Parts: sequence; C-alpha cells; structure tokens
Amino acid sequence: MFACPAAQALCTLVCSCNVSTTPLTFGTYNPLASSDLDSAGNVRVTCGGAAGLSIPVTLAISAGTSGSMTPRQMANGVRRLNYNVYVNAGYSTVWGDASGATSTQSAWIVLNALGLASPLDFPAYGRIPGGQASVAPGNYADTLVVTLTYF
Repeated sequence: MFACPAAQALCTLVCSCNVSTTPLTFGTYNPLASSDLDSAGNVRVTCGGAAGLSIPVTLAISAGTSGSMTPRQMANGVRRLNYNVYVNAGYSTVWGDASGATSTQSAWIVLNALGLASPLDFPAYGRIPGGQASVAPGNYADTLVVTLTYF
C-alpha cells in the first residue's frame, strides 16, 4: 500500500488517531530463580477520518526512566531491575525507537465508507531476565512513553 500526497494532505486536515495501552504487569520476581518472568500487554491504535483512506501508522516506545533500551531498567529508589519490551513472543526484537538494536511497529489502517476503522492491536511482550540475584526486595516500576506517528 502507499499513500498519495493528496491523501496525506486530506488526512492532515481530517484524520485523528488515538493510542491506549494495557500495561505489563509482571507479578512477583524471584531473583534466585534462573527462569525469566514474562508478561504481555497491548497497545491499541484507533483512527478515524476521510472515508477510504489508508493511514500508515508507526509506534515507538521510549527507553523509560533509565534512559537505556538495552536493557531497560525498572527502579525502586536507587535499586534497578533489568527488563525489556519486545515486539514478538520469541523475545528476540526489542520494541524501541529504531535506534541501536531496537525496532518500531508499523501497519496500515484502512478507513471504511464511514471514515472509521477497527482498532488495531500491537501486542507487547515483557521479560525480566532470570538470575538477577543482587536485586533487593521491593516494588519496581518504570514509565514508558508510546509515540504514534501517522502520515
């Protein structure tokens, strides 16, 4: 698929897209276990605009509060716990901003005759690597920013 300049100009005037997320919730991590702790979340994109348009969308995810994507780190005060977010269930491609060894997610959303489209879901796969034995007990968290770019 491709978008012609006229479609892009029209969409700039009448299209809108929104993002909603289902967070990654890992539960209890055992730092003495060698097994990874996995979680799944979702990023949903909903768009509307002129009937029949195809809208190219790209989703990027920030490094989080640690400033690094490989690995990302959750924090509990000054304590850190390594984790990451992946685009695939095989945990091989880090979801980021296409810098370094990270990748973004892209797709086309096709608007129907009413100028609407079904929501498009992008699964997010989270993993805390096992064997982080020096991690202290506590609640760890991070905040990621999802950036949606269209046209």
